[in-house]
Amino acid sequence: MKPKICSYLSSLTGTFVLAVTGWGRCLKLMAGIAVLFPWTIVVLAGQPPVPSNQPRIFLEARAAAKSNDWGRAAQAYHAFVATNPNLGDAWSELANAEYQIKNYDEAIAAYRRIVGLGFYPKSGLYNIAGCLALQGKKEAAYTELEEALRAGFDETPSIGVDSDFAILHGEERFQRLAGQKLSRDLTRVEQWQYDLDWLAHESVRLHYRPFGKQTEASFNANVAALRRDLSALSDAQIVVRLFQMMAKFGDGHTQLDIPVIGRDGLQPDSETERARIQFHALPIRFFKFSDGMRATACAETAKAILGQKLVSVGGIPIVEALARISGTISFDNSMWLETRQANRLHEAETLYCLGLSAKPEECVFAFEDESGQQSEVRLNVKDSIGKPLVLVRDTDPEKVPLFLKHPDLAYWSECLPEARTMYVKYHRVLNIPSEPLVKFWPRVFAEAKAKNADRFVIDLRSNTGGNSFLNQSLLKEILRSPEMNRKGHLFVIIGRWTFSAGMNAAVDLERDTEAIFVGEPTGSPPNFIGENSPVLLPYSGLRAGVSTLYHQHSFPQDQRIWIAPLILAEPTIEDWKANRDPAMEAVLGYGEP
Repeated sequence: MKPKICSYLSSLTGTFVLAVTGWGRCLKLMAGIAVLFPWTIVVLAGQPPVPSNQPRIFLEARAAAKSNDWGRAAQAYHAFVATNPNLGDAWSELANAEYQIKNYDEAIAAYRRIVGLGFYPKSGLYNIAGCLALQGKKEAAYTELEEALRAGFDETPSIGVDSDFAILHGEERFQRLAGQKLSRDLTRVEQWQYDLDWLAHESVRLHYRPFGKQTEASFNANVAALRRDLSALSDAQIVVRLFQMMAKFGDGHTQLDIPVIGRDGLQPDSETERARIQFHALPIRFFKFSDGMRATACAETAKAILGQKLVSVGGIPIVEALARISGTISFDNSMWLETRQANRLHEAETLYCLGLSAKPEECVFAFEDESGQQSEVRLNVKDSIGKPLVLVRDTDPEKVPLFLKHPDLAYWSECLPEARTMYVKYHRVLNIPSEPLVKFWPRVFAEAKAKNADRFVIDLRSNTGGNSFLNQSLLKEILRSPEMNRKGHLFVIIGRWTFSAGMNAAVDLERDTEAIFVGEPTGSPPNFIGENSPVLLPYSGLRAGVSTLYHQHSFPQDQRIWIAPLILAEPTIEDWKANRDPAMEAVLGYGEP
């Protein structure tokens, strides 16, 4: 009978050993010959597996795993790591194969090798904890789970629903580690205390640099003050205080989110029902132009103020109002701050809690027209539900600027034959299943070449992120297209919403191509703290995001607050009214200097 492979070990001398059960048998291991000694198999130095066979063995193992033939996959992965013990991917897939066939000791041994190699060690520790729980070793499982959390395991919302930990479900120790509701009843204040403590704990545990923009003492003092005040505050006031607490981490990704009913058509649904607290949007929208904050959309009853400059909120001058709002916003630079200020200005409960309105469901705004004449408008959240807003732009599809077409698509392209220009709106760094980015970019570049395009435009101005790894296909396609990768022929439009993975795309293009940048400064620095890891507050149902990684896409000494365009093309309210796009006009009007 074939001996059972139990675990993979490596000695300090470099001799690789497989522990097995049984005596006196010889085992042929792929291309190598292994001689069985008591309790060990040593791969003979005279006939090691041929290095050129390693890719074949690895691919065979992956093929077996893909077909769910886990036993064959495990055997093949063991053969691979016996000759190449340094590849974290192989150990990870070996561990998974052993886990699938319930060989938990073997899986644990492979996961420990993953941890030693630094191959996603926090996940390795977490999976060790799961295997131990499946073996009924509760205390050992707790120890490894706590170690995984100390190592930065950042998928805490998944812990409580992971069936591997079924033996621990219902225990308060586990519930606290997983950020779950406790089995016992809590009062309203106790529920908020639990949510606050969890958010504070997770924010410090997960954040890349929690005390880079604030001191630990000031953070703890703020948490303690809010904890003392909970019984005297409404739910909305607590949320705004949490906004302020998260803003002090000082980066654009770390923030508390709340569903805002009436924003972008959001209605109560499965997502908003998860949170027992929702805010509400007033029927107005703003945009910060170079000359001030102006109304770009509003209720039909208030359309006379469209395009006018905002001068006060609830009787508070706009400068002071924006200063109060800024304290609730997480941002990397002033461009991102302005985008977030514009959003906060229509959140009814936020304005009320900041003393910018007299009632939580309405607010009075004062505007100034071009002649200097001022007027007031009183808006109520009830006018946001199910009622479309009137826009300052002409919404005729024939007149909408190119960059505003297809707002629901992550990316799309359009060839402009008369201008010999290929235009691509890169709206999100996400794959469209019908044509993923790795297929989209080759097709678009081929089309540009076939149609004799002389100019290629990549519009990143509204790209707020996604998966940065997906940007690689764009960069590769540009680098293999020298006819487009030339000064004056490749353009990138950027702006205040260029953020996160969209920002990384801009950095890639600035660093490695001949692109000319047009538009506004970006909403983030080239190097930034990001990667939004979720924190779910169990009682309020609210969700926060905490920045866990430092993205250094640019060179290490790059301390710029943004990427600034070579050609500054800022929109004005007159551009909005006329549906003009100054950035695209600058591209099409570009001439060699």
